[in-house]
Amino acid sequence: MQKLRSVDSALSFLADGYLLGTRRFDAVQTDAFRTRLLGVPVVVMRGSDACRFFYEQGRFTRSAALPPSITHLLQDVGSVQTLEGADHRDRKHLFVDALMSREALDGLADAVEDEWMSAAADWAHRDRVSLSAEIPKILSRAILSWSGIAATPVGADKRASEFVSMIENAARIGPPNWAARARRRRTEKWAGSLVVVARADPAANEGTVLGAVASKTSRTGAPLPVVVAAVELINVLRPFVAISRFLLFAVLGLRRRPDLAEAFRSGDESLLEDFAQEVRRFYPFFPVIAGRSSRALEFDGHPIAAGSLVMLDLYGTDHDKSYWGDPEVFRPERFAEKGVDPNHLIAQGGGTYLDDHRCPGEPLTVRVIMRVVQILTQRMSYELPSQDLRVSLRTFPAMPESGVLLSGVAVRA
Repeated sequence: MQKLRSVDSALSFLADGYLLGTRRFDAVQTDAFRTRLLGVPVVVMRGSDACRFFYEQGRFTRSAALPPSITHLLQDVGSVQTLEGADHRDRKHLFVDALMSREALDGLADAVEDEWMSAAADWAHRDRVSLSAEIPKILSRAILSWSGIAATPVGADKRASEFVSMIENAARIGPPNWAARARRRRTEKWAGSLVVVARADPAANEGTVLGAVASKTSRTGAPLPVVVAAVELINVLRPFVAISRFLLFAVLGLRRRPDLAEAFRSGDESLLEDFAQEVRRFYPFFPVIAGRSSRALEFDGHPIAAGSLVMLDLYGTDHDKSYWGDPEVFRPERFAEKGVDPNHLIAQGGGTYLDDHRCPGEPLTVRVIMRVVQILTQRMSYELPSQDLRVSLRTFPAMPESGVLLSGVAVRA
């Protein structure tokens, strides 16, 4: 396996951001290479073979694969993402049942539409609206209501701010990260109090996500510790707010493809799902996923020692020219032509939903993008005033520089 000449790639990671892997894969003409990040040896790989290798047969563990600064903000100790094997599979059922049923897909998409249209009625009276500020509030209100969590608009907006803080500060170091972690601890106390109340009156919360989390037991039959149940409740709520970035990117996608915007507007939705998938593929979300090898392994004839740090390049796989052909072109038609290969389209991770660590919210993400595109093209009109819509690939997580500003919003009857 090719080893990069540079002593350490940490500074290159900061300079190249999401393109760290892609530029080096192209330079060494291979889909895997060795380097160091802050002195730690690491193997970086991309592609469908790498995805299967990374996720299948329990080859890798998430334990100690990511810095605590990231883990504590995005997952925290005891969460489903830190588990492996039978314990992971048992806990994962909670999320699969909560997020992948038809009821969940339809119900949450409807909840987002209701909250969006309510917000749009207010936007119609404002000169300009920042979607980066508004969409997390919409998603927070929708997921809290649908999960059986009572919250005033002000309370839901406060939670949205807390979830955004976790998302935006996970990749930062020093004071911003420390402050966000302190803020998260307060969120966990709030979530823990909900669990305690729900356990005291199970009947009142039956059939809700809150009730499911509160009543979840370990494989031994014991209730999850309150602190762990609180973490898992947040792990339902926060990722839903995180897809706000895909919705911002959907606006940019419509701008790139006015022909499709017009087709959707006229009721031709034949490429609507393909459009949503292309938003997920084309625009940056997670850069990489990391794991440590659980045993001595071999990839493409190259040995990987037990305990080695390996990073699967998600963005690099979604932009692999050898598979996609024209990865830097926003072209939803590609999915109508050859379908969706779950080992090539891995914007939110790979593997299978139940046995591996693949995000169970992925189908929901697609459904919500589709619903919001329908709203943008069929239920409202707007203008994109002069602004900076560039997306820097050096910022984690990436988003349009301006946050996407709308003006002239009008709601259609």
